[in-house]
This record gives sequence, C-alpha cells and structure tokens, in this order.
Amino acid sequence: MNKTVLFWLAFGASVLAAIYLIVRISMTGGGAVTAVSLDAGAGPLSARDISTAINISGGRSLHSADTDRIFSEISGIPAVRFVSVRKIPSGKLAIAVRQREVVAVWTDGAKFYPLAADGRRLDNAIADAPAGTLVFSGKLPDDISAVVRTVKGIPGLSGFLRRVEWTDGRRWNLYTNSGIKIMLPESDMAAALKRLVILHNQNRILDRGISVLDMRDMERTLVKIKN
Repeated sequence: MNKTVLFWLAFGASVLAAIYLIVRISMTGGGAVTAVSLDAGAGPLSARDISTAINISGGRSLHSADTDRIFSEISGIPAVRFVSVRKIPSGKLAIAVRQREVVAVWTDGAKFYPLAADGRRLDNAIADAPAGTLVFSGKLPDDISAVVRTVKGIPGLSGFLRRVEWTDGRRWNLYTNSGIKIMLPESDMAAALKRLVILHNQNRILDRGISVLDMRDMERTLVKIKN
C-alpha cells in the first residue's frame, strides 16, 4: 500500500473522529436541554424550593446549560450538603441533591431557622419551632451535635426547655419554659443535667419560684430566688 493511500485513510479517520466529537459536544454541552430531572433528597427543601432558588422554574433559558454555574448555585444553598449535575446525551439535565440533616432550630426572637449538626443556619425561616425541637439562640459553636445528643439523651428534660445558649465561648446556659436560667459547667454537661433531673424529681425544683440555678460547681448547686 503506497503512501498516498495511507494518507487518505488517515485523513478520513481523522474527519470521522472530528465529526463524532462535534456531535457528542453538541449533545452534551452545547445542545438545548429538553428536560430537567431534580432529586432533592430528604431535608427542609423541596424540589420546587431548589429549582426556584436557581431560577429553573422562573423562565431561565437552559439552552447550552452551564452545568458548572448550576452546580455552583445549588452548592451555595446552605441546606445543601452534596450536589451532582449531569447532562445526558438525550438532552436531559439530571440534578441530584443531598441535604444537611436538621437537628435543631435557632431563633432571633421572632423567627426560627433550621440548624444542621455543624451549627450551620439554614435560610428557610419558619414561624414556630416544631414540638420537641431543641431551640438555640445567640452565637453558636462550630458543632452543636454533642449538646443536641446530650440533652435529648436525658429523658424528660427537653420538655422543660425553652432555649439553649452558648455562653462565653465555652459553656451552655439553659432557659426553661418557666423562666429559670440554668448555668451549666464547661465540662461533663451530661452529669450536670442528670443531677438536674434528680433534683427536679425529688424536689420539683423546676416548678419553684427560682430565677437562676448555678450548676457550674459539681459539688453544689446555687439557687437564686425570684424577687
């Protein structure tokens, strides 16, 4: 086989490869998106919430859809932990979202905001805290999972609590529904809470006219009576 034949065979193969590549790009990158599939996963946001946030349902043209842009916009939603955006050759845009687990709520005194275990406050405010949900206020540490787990692990305690507040960057104060401020120690919070439950079971201390219970000293509990 002479060089001319080899040249034309190689040239033809190159042309076919180029055509195939162009077709693939037009199908997956530059072509119009014919449909959008959005799996929102479990969490505080619905598929409609997410599509509205990135303006898919608000008339945005998805011709030559920029998957990097959509990925960035969804990733920027505080409730989102993981997102995958794929263009399928059929023209379909497949979006899969995994949301952060809501473990408590935070309040500014007027509205309530869901909280993830890492202390991240989610944006979708609600009018009231769901029953049995631990309520935080003020500044938060980087991780609230331990205090949520500890409080919920003490039977009967959460029913007395109105809110929980991180104090001085090192310990927690609890505020009961009756207005008692409970000052907890920096360490061994669980032991202090168990002692609190024993005191209440024996003396109904959380039902009394008390303004402050200072439990920072593990050897004794200081009580301040309401004026």
